[in-house]
Amino acid sequence: MKFPIRRKVILLTVALSLALTAAAVFISYALFSARIRNDLSEACTDAAKSLSESVSFTNGDMLLGLQKDIDALVQENREEIEYWSSLPNPDQNEKTQFFGTLTEDIFPPAGRIGMSYDKLVFLNEYRAMVGGFNTVMMSSDLQGAALVYYDPVHNELIFLADATSATSPLYNFPASVMTVPNEARRYFLPAGTGTAFFEEGYCLCTCMLTPEEEDPSVPPIYAVVQASLKNVSAYQSGFVRNMAGVMLGVTAVLALVYVLFVDRFVAKPVRRLSDAARSFTEQMQENAEGGLTPVRADIRSGDEVEDLSRGFDLMQDKMVEYIRTIGEKTAREESIRAELALASRIQTESLPKSGFEARGARIDSLIRPAKEVGGDLYDYFLVDDDHLFFAEADVSGKGVPAALFMMRGKELIKAHASAGKSPGEIAKAVNTELCKNNEEGLFITAFFGLLELSTGLLRYARAGHEQPFLIRGGEARQISEESNFVLGLFDYFDFEEDSLTLQRGDRLLVFTDGLDEGINLQEEAFGYDRIREVLERTPGNTLPVLYDALAAFANGAEQFDDVTLLQLTAGTEKGWEFTPPSYDDITTVCDGLHELLADLPADPVSELCMVTDEVMNNCISYAYDGVSGPALHVALSRFAGLAQLEFADNGNPFDPLAQDTDAHMADDVLDRPEGGMGIFLVKQFADAVRYEYRDGRNVLTIKKKLQ
Repeated sequence: MKFPIRRKVILLTVALSLALTAAAVFISYALFSARIRNDLSEACTDAAKSLSESVSFTNGDMLLGLQKDIDALVQENREEIEYWSSLPNPDQNEKTQFFGTLTEDIFPPAGRIGMSYDKLVFLNEYRAMVGGFNTVMMSSDLQGAALVYYDPVHNELIFLADATSATSPLYNFPASVMTVPNEARRYFLPAGTGTAFFEEGYCLCTCMLTPEEEDPSVPPIYAVVQASLKNVSAYQSGFVRNMAGVMLGVTAVLALVYVLFVDRFVAKPVRRLSDAARSFTEQMQENAEGGLTPVRADIRSGDEVEDLSRGFDLMQDKMVEYIRTIGEKTAREESIRAELALASRIQTESLPKSGFEARGARIDSLIRPAKEVGGDLYDYFLVDDDHLFFAEADVSGKGVPAALFMMRGKELIKAHASAGKSPGEIAKAVNTELCKNNEEGLFITAFFGLLELSTGLLRYARAGHEQPFLIRGGEARQISEESNFVLGLFDYFDFEEDSLTLQRGDRLLVFTDGLDEGINLQEEAFGYDRIREVLERTPGNTLPVLYDALAAFANGAEQFDDVTLLQLTAGTEKGWEFTPPSYDDITTVCDGLHELLADLPADPVSELCMVTDEVMNNCISYAYDGVSGPALHVALSRFAGLAQLEFADNGNPFDPLAQDTDAHMADDVLDRPEGGMGIFLVKQFADAVRYEYRDGRNVLTIKKKLQ
């Protein structure tokens, strides 16, 4: 919901006007009230002092005698006096009768027979004193005047005389008592007299009488005067009303002037500027691809609003230019991204697929470039039937230059490895070629390995690359502590080789520095210890687990380098060659299977023997019709919980998998076709079966999970 600036200004002005009015009234009221209360306080103080001086001069001796009589009377009848004094609404006649009877000896009734001369003098002097109190009250506009003394033991005022009419409920009879509030005690001590204070709607002032002879044992007598604040409050209310009316009128005029000024010089220019901004943004929404026209507010106010309008016009011009430029740049970047995506696909497709298997060995791979295209590479392939070559390399730098240099290195490695060279010879040859025309100074770290499948002998050469991990018996350790120099910088190096023999179940992890040097948000490196921990607790293909562990460790930190992982898993291989094959050879192979797989449960081994029996029996019985020099080769490979049997014969070409094995599931045995039952059983016991005709041989490959 929109809230126009004009409405905001009006509301703000009204709020400020009310606030200013309230503030002015409050301040004026406070000052006026202080002045009125101060005047009233001074009047009470003057009246109390005048009354004190007058009584002290004319009635001092009489009051001292009266005080002694009243004090004796109060001490003797304290409970009854406190009771009648504390009643909020007593029956006035009963109260008058009580105190009249109580003080009868001090104040005899009028016309009493037998009154002594001294008593008569006392009464006349007392009545004259009270009459003087009334005169002071009327002349000073007071509501009360009394003489009291303070009893500090009981914290009470004891009345000696009260100028209030005896018929008034406010009248305090002589000998009446009144409890003194804690905050008012100080006004009935010698040091506190002569000062006015306010209590429950009244202004009071106490002033101590000054007798000619002061007796310390006798409590001092105080003159107390009282003025009501009722008239003051009424006067203050009228003042507030008048002041509020005046201030409201003044602020209303000022607010109107302010609103008109702001509307003329602020609201209207801002509204024009807002309309221009809205029109321009609507253009941007409707013309997402460009074609914008600046909208001018054309404000000529000669102040900051005009400067803002000019700045807005300049901003529109710059934005139109920027949108046109960014559109062209975006189109170029889209083209580059598309080309990089294509290059990434080409680069990925040039690498071999993960899960390559060859006669008792398996290679798994994983690559994650830091950018669209990366500078890491790997490759693996069979050089011949008994040698598996694999390599991993890391080009210095990232992005397109590293990817191009990587492709050059990959082709060189492939060419020299295919020629049957050893890992050291491959490293030397590739280094010589990379040093040519390498003005950019790029280089490659690499690991070259050549595995002899029949023996498990691995020869390798490391050119500045990370030390691989060998996982054997659940323990991971790094191999190849010595390293040759990197490839591509100097062409006069010879590259040394190392070797080791892989045992059944061994795993070799080759990786680039993007793994161990991967960092988290605290800039801590992943490190070799974490790699070792993952390898030792993870059997089988550890590459996905290892990369997930790196990602979890990074916890959102950007991957700054390519990550490439290779894992070589070594199994076992056993081969049997029969020329010509005979049925007795079936027993030889099955006995060998039981021996080589003796650590496994009996069921999978027995199923492999049944498969072997069926395949060899069919081959011996039907494959060699008209073939001279029949031969059958059987090979067992085992790695990572998987057994692979390969049957290769030089008999007549025949694909057993082409038969319709589903027909052998018919309910009626008589309806089943002749032949094909053997391959049906093979499929039932195996996890994967593949046939190919290769190099003049029928090759049937059967895989079965061992656990």
